[in-house]
Amino acid sequence: MRSLNLIALSLLIVVILCICLLSFTLIYADDVGVEGSTGFFVLPPQIIDSYFPQSNLYLIPDDPVYSQLLKRARTFEEINDVRKAEHSYLMAYNRVKNTSKASYLLFKQAVLSETLQTSIVRLEELVTGYPEFPLIDAARYELSKRLFLSGDYDKAARPLLDILEHERRGVLIFTPFVHTFLAVIADRKGDYATVKEESNRSLECIVHHVTYGKEQLALRNYLLIAKAMLADGEYEKVKELLMRVYGTAPSDLQKQEALLLLGDTFSAAGDSSSAYGVYKKYLSTYPSSLLSLEAKEKAADTGLGTEISDPPEITGIYDESLLRGDYSIGTAVKVTPPGEHYFVQLGSFSDLRNADGLVRILQDKGYRAFSQKAVVEGQTVYRVRIGGYSTREEAALLIEELERRGHRGLVVRER
Repeated sequence: MRSLNLIALSLLIVVILCICLLSFTLIYADDVGVEGSTGFFVLPPQIIDSYFPQSNLYLIPDDPVYSQLLKRARTFEEINDVRKAEHSYLMAYNRVKNTSKASYLLFKQAVLSETLQTSIVRLEELVTGYPEFPLIDAARYELSKRLFLSGDYDKAARPLLDILEHERRGVLIFTPFVHTFLAVIADRKGDYATVKEESNRSLECIVHHVTYGKEQLALRNYLLIAKAMLADGEYEKVKELLMRVYGTAPSDLQKQEALLLLGDTFSAAGDSSSAYGVYKKYLSTYPSSLLSLEAKEKAADTGLGTEISDPPEITGIYDESLLRGDYSIGTAVKVTPPGEHYFVQLGSFSDLRNADGLVRILQDKGYRAFSQKAVVEGQTVYRVRIGGYSTREEAALLIEELERRGHRGLVVRER
């Protein structure tokens, strides 16, 4: 029976989390222009499992004063009667109000609440009334999310600033996500200078500190920066950045966002033909997307028709520095991490499309290929490389393998 109860509870946890994520996705998608772009809301599981009241690791301290109410609440949770479960937790909270144990119960019911406003009120009570709550930064982050969803952007920023101050002298757990969240808030307000500033602060944290889910967070920051640069008219830099995000992002959702933003960039720059081609590519690649209708409307707005046949070949550019968070925007120069100085170069092209074609072939075969822009004797070239490696011998072994697959390359070193 106990094992069945555990299974039922696990299923309940999954259902509740899915509902929460879905609701956040639907609300946020209208703003960013792509379905599911909730990178600043969805914390990595390694962080969520340490505090989220639906997780198996979140434990309310034992107390005979409310033990029966706790059992009743958990029984209601097992049958998915959230309202009665919440009421039982509230009764338990009232029995130990103003004690340290009350904060755990208050956090639980705040997250369980079926109404946004009730959840906000309880989280505000928690962060102001129980400042010594061990999971205070988690409560602050959850409060900020709900205030953001309610449209109160200025108020949503305040708990985030409290998190930054609290973590300033300790371990940075929430800080990288907080900076990205502040960038999202600034984006909603049209404050693009702050978008760039906060996104770059998040990237700095990602580069210098261990951060769970750093790759997804880094790409989220680059997409925010791309939107800010687009608003400022920095079209060429935006195109370069978005092509790299599109070619690097492991998530289809981020690829979709990059592609739509790329089309918007061409459109804003007055290149209707390229914009139309990108929108066609989006519709051909993601025909069932929630925002396919928006893409069709944007394609129609170019005045070039609405056909989806023969989409252009847009492969993107794979650049590992975006995943590390140390890509230098506007320079298109790959930052080489410490100890990785040797690469295998398979070609140098004057046409970016030819370089991207070879990169795509190599990536499909499982290699960490990328194209790197360089200027040689006044001419722009795009080098296709794999790597890097800490020794020449490691790179030489790859050349032997590539030759067996029909590719020729040479070892190069970056100083």
